[in-house]
Amino acid sequence: MPYNIDNKILFLIILFFLISRPAFSSSPDSPMLDLSGEWQIHLEDTTAGITSLNSTPPSWGTITLPGNVAKYSLEKKGIYIGTAWLQKTVYIPKEWAGQDLGLCLGRISHADETFINGKKIGKTGAFPPKGASMWNITRYYTIPRDLVHPGRQNTIRMHVWFHTYGDISGKLYLADYNTITGNSRNTLFSVIIFNYTIIAMGVPLFLVFALFYARRRESSEYFYYCLQLICGLFIVLDTCMLWRFPGGLNVRFKLLAFSWIALNLVHPVFLHRLYNLQRKRVEQVLFAYLVISVPFYIFVTPDHFRLYGLMVAYITGTIGFYNISCHLSALYLKRPYARLFALFGITNIIGAMHDGVIYTAKLQYFNLDGLGKLFNVMLFPPSAAALYMGTAIVLVYRFTDIMKANEDLNLNLETKVEERTRSLVRLTDELEQKNTQFKEMAIRDSLTTLYNHAAFCDRLDEVFINARSDKTSMAVIMIDLDDFRQINDTQGHQVGDAVLIKVAEIVKNCIREYEYLEKNQWQHNHNGKEYDLAGRYGGDEFILALPGCDRDTAFKTAERINRGIKEIDLASYPPIHISASFGIAVLDPATDCSSSDKLITLVDTALHKSKSMATNQIHCMHYRNV
Repeated sequence: MPYNIDNKILFLIILFFLISRPAFSSSPDSPMLDLSGEWQIHLEDTTAGITSLNSTPPSWGTITLPGNVAKYSLEKKGIYIGTAWLQKTVYIPKEWAGQDLGLCLGRISHADETFINGKKIGKTGAFPPKGASMWNITRYYTIPRDLVHPGRQNTIRMHVWFHTYGDISGKLYLADYNTITGNSRNTLFSVIIFNYTIIAMGVPLFLVFALFYARRRESSEYFYYCLQLICGLFIVLDTCMLWRFPGGLNVRFKLLAFSWIALNLVHPVFLHRLYNLQRKRVEQVLFAYLVISVPFYIFVTPDHFRLYGLMVAYITGTIGFYNISCHLSALYLKRPYARLFALFGITNIIGAMHDGVIYTAKLQYFNLDGLGKLFNVMLFPPSAAALYMGTAIVLVYRFTDIMKANEDLNLNLETKVEERTRSLVRLTDELEQKNTQFKEMAIRDSLTTLYNHAAFCDRLDEVFINARSDKTSMAVIMIDLDDFRQINDTQGHQVGDAVLIKVAEIVKNCIREYEYLEKNQWQHNHNGKEYDLAGRYGGDEFILALPGCDRDTAFKTAERINRGIKEIDLASYPPIHISASFGIAVLDPATDCSSSDKLITLVDTALHKSKSMATNQIHCMHYRNV
């Protein structure tokens, strides 16, 4: 059951998702120039080329990076959509001569093109009118050695486009080529490849649970689970790709905001279904929130994106606290699967709320770099992956439990039918028990409890047929107690019966006894274990059938029984000497034999030869083709 799964293991799985992104790295010996601090800035309303600007126009102001260009523009011009030039002059040491360098400019919202000493070295995103944003990707550019002026001042210029967001965050530095390319590869993996891997995980989960819902329409939790995957898809895509939807960045902002709204509606409804929480009024409020958001989504203009985005961030953050309360309520009420799923669910909610703080900071132009590396990455994608897997595990458990519940229901219906006919079943069982007792009495020798003559011969036929079918050897041993009549005449029949009982016990302990009532299961049904057959053939004669035994095994079995007979001690009677003669008939796998009767005849002949030699002898004969 899911309650037995160790939550510590689940925590380690989620922790792996959260820390699996490669971090910024550089060699301690690598040269590096920190570019954070004061930059020159010039706002413009067009996307004109760099040649239209003088090297030091008087209209340039200053801005501190990491910082926010949109905030600067809002303070200077009252707008947060436009383009700007940023410039910084740095001295590059002579020791850096003769090598390619690299430039890291942090994460820029939304597009940029970068120049070194008047020469363009790279571009990310696209400027209007076909604007495309790549806001979550750190900018890494290679500076060819012929563009670098070692031992002199070098000018770095950025042409950036900002739209609602306008932050430039993270580390800004100039370093050697190897450091830049290494960190660029880390970023490629952690932001793009990692997020697309998460999307690849979600696609098969969507297909599987969409099929579950198609087959079980009454289980609406599968439907809302699939909706979560769709909403989460657009949120994850926003962090790792350029969007070129019709309508450009305006549509991207609206679709991202609407995805967050829809996700914060679908997720609590999913939790209600999963935990069986009856909260219809809460769901009505959530649906009303979605309906009210639709006109905003349609009619909101770029001038109001910032206000609209802040509204979405604050409301969805509040819903995040409600989602956590759903998990806590389920834990308190001890709802099925709560202990298993709450860890995944709360982790995902915290990841979403963390990213909500980042979006809020972007829209309110706060700088979160001072809060540490945790706020330099988006945690929703890895936490969503943990949620996807956790939900999939829970829903699979639920599906199997539903199937088991149906099986139990069918079993209960059968039980009711059985209860109505219980008296008849009871009588039938009693009759079968009596029949079994009668069968047992019919096949057992009443004194020794071995098979009687008729039962042994009947079972011997089956052993013989199977040995022939399996092409295995078999042996038959016949035992005759020496001078047993004298024991009866001198000691009395009570002593004779005690001797027969002791001999039967010795036979049972020395062979692999085959139970007659198991005859329809044959030897190989018990992990390859074989069973022998023992019976009382006559007054003082015993007979054994040993399937799968060759001459040596049969001879050793006879010797064990012989030693046991010699050691018989009847504590309640005077000491007596007891011995037996043995005849063995062996049938090899390659030898033809038409019936078990011929083995009986052969073993009887072997016994007579044994007795004719002397008492307490063992004589073995192989069956030969006649």
